[in-house]
Amino acid sequence: QDETINEQASILSSLPNVDAEKLHRLKARLITKQENNALNSTPTFTGHQEFYKDFILASGSHVFYEHLKNTIILEINQLSASSTFNDFLENEENDFNVDSTMRNSYFSNLKFLRMLAKFLGFIEALSYKMDSKMVSEGIIKAEIDTRRWYQPNFDLKQIVLRAIKENTLILAIPWMVKYISMLDYVTIRLPYFESVLEILFYIYYAINTQWEPNPNKVIIKFCLGWLFELPHFPSESYYNWLSNTSSADISKRLNSNWNHVQNGKTDSNLGKNQLTPSLDDVEIVDQTILYTFCPYLEGFRKLLSTNSLNSGNVAKHITPLSTVENSVDVTEKKLKCQLEEAFFNCQPVSVRKTVE
Repeated sequence: QDETINEQASILSSLPNVDAEKLHRLKARLITKQENNALNSTPTFTGHQEFYKDFILASGSHVFYEHLKNTIILEINQLSASSTFNDFLENEENDFNVDSTMRNSYFSNLKFLRMLAKFLGFIEALSYKMDSKMVSEGIIKAEIDTRRWYQPNFDLKQIVLRAIKENTLILAIPWMVKYISMLDYVTIRLPYFESVLEILFYIYYAINTQWEPNPNKVIIKFCLGWLFELPHFPSESYYNWLSNTSSADISKRLNSNWNHVQNGKTDSNLGKNQLTPSLDDVEIVDQTILYTFCPYLEGFRKLLSTNSLNSGNVAKHITPLSTVENSVDVTEKKLKCQLEEAFFNCQPVSVRKTVE
């Protein structure tokens, strides 16, 4: 315990203008899984989305659910196609900077994709929602065995592999993470989704081992990290994979499709002079996009902010003060009230009512 205290003291001494209490709160939020209003809270429906969620629940129609799922899947496949941004990329003239039109198109597409993925995951898990804390481990294992051969209506594994091949991970990962986060406790542990998670584990590992200050990689890293920290996510899976599988084995098994995750390009021989830059190569992610699709970063910013004198955010406190009247004014007001009362006492009641 003394060593821990000394270690914390040394950390605080090395970080100037850091509030010890805020640092402790930040540590608690990073190591403790919380279910509501936290950095690792599960997605919720807000605003008009809540109306559609209630509408889906109120319908109670299996036919409607299947039709809605098929419609959403079709829309997701169309919006997530790499050809969506081909016209913008071909007009970039080998410049890896993008204009506001392309950035706005990416922002609106991804925002709509994440909303569709949220509803798709919600409908997918609607029949299997359960409180894992109230169910025994034996029942959960039996449920996994029963649904062992389950596969979703669209092949998530092929979608992520295609995104790796076509360099469109910054479009695929954020909505895919939202979809998986909506699945129930058992579904996310089924063999099919374990194979999908294995691919996501490699992407996360590759980005961490070949880290660069690239906003495109930051959004992928934060989205995956958020998914791995959700309360119903199998938290031990990543570390089991990390200890049992090497990156070389996975890279060999999936051929050269993985190379761009580490190198940033599909072919290491293609540099900035390639004919058409891919979506992952262009600098499309900015601070607005990052904070919109990773809203928990706002919590980090607030926790890390300090009230030092050098900061521009100065809290102003207003102290209420009671008004102290002059004794002469009080006497005059009292005399006026007495004169008014004496006047009305000499008049009919109707006069007082008329004046009032």
